Amino acid sequence: QQPVVSPMYYWIAYGTGFTIEYIFVFIISQFITKRCHDTLKEVYASNSHVKRMQSKIITSFANLVESRDSFTGEHIKRTAIYVELISRQLVKQGYYVDELTEENIQLYVNTAPLHDLGKIRVPDQILCKPSRFTPEEFEKMKIHSEEGYNLINENLTGVAKVMALYHHEKWNGTGYPNQVKGTDIPLCARIMAAADVLDALLSKRQYKDAMPMEKAMEIFKESSGSHFEPCIVDAVLACQDSIEKVAFAG
Repeated sequence: QQPVVSPMYYWIAYGTGFTIEYIFVFIISQFITKRCHDTLKEVYASNSHVKRMQSKIITSFANLVESRDSFTGEHIKRTAIYVELISRQLVKQGYYVDELTEENIQLYVNTAPLHDLGKIRVPDQILCKPSRFTPEEFEKMKIHSEEGYNLINENLTGVAKVMALYHHEKWNGTGYPNQVKGTDIPLCARIMAAADVLDALLSKRQYKDAMPMEKAMEIFKESSGSHFEPCIVDAVLACQDSIEKVAFAG
């Protein structure tokens, strides 16, 4: 005959075991949660430290470029603004919305000042020449893309070196240094290329006056599909008023 198990006996025999197991699982879960939380805090602190260090390196490099000549210093400031204007307009027009996140736009803007870093390897007599380059001098100037890439590659990773290397490539593959074309050119460099040319057209140089805004926009229209990706040209044209304020602020 099976013994009769009273409710009290059942509770003591089984309920106590469940309670102890629950408490044990709860303690382990709390311990794991705390460890994960502490680890995430450490990772966040480490990432923040790395970002601060990279920001200091970028600032130092940009100041180094600026020290070579006053033109380059102003150029890198304006082009960073143009990069942001073009990037945000692309998103507004529905292009590259997955790639042009807020974080990536800020990354593009923060690293844009390094696109001409390689100019520190260009001789002063060429970099500071008060007239147009001869074909031979232009060939020597062209090394700044690869030199910038090499310099950045020793100290940073990612977008900065990509911008430095590819910002003189053209959509149709006729640029330099590697004649890359289309979407094989990274997006950040395609945007940087437009910002770079914008400033070249709209800025006064030793050998030329600043180009009127209307003429610069005509050149961009004519360069759609050849020098620049068509949607980037559309973004530039849509930002005309904002670009003009930056270009002629002084």
